[in-house]
Amino acid sequence: MTTYTLGIEGGPLDGGAATVDADDDGRPPYWQCWNGAVYVREPFGLAPHDPHWHYCHRGSST
Repeated sequence: MTTYTLGIEGGPLDGGAATVDADDDGRPPYWQCWNGAVYVREPFGLAPHDPHWHYCHRGSST
């Protein structure tokens, strides 16, 4: 299985990183919810993590 480590921008996990398994389409999942915060996959990476994608905060799950 393919895994990706993506940088995180914004929200409570700002500046962190997440390692996720690829979806059926071979890319990182489009959205994730961690600690009640919603993050979506965006094009372009955040060094030193994956160069193609990163997760960007989009609000809370409540």
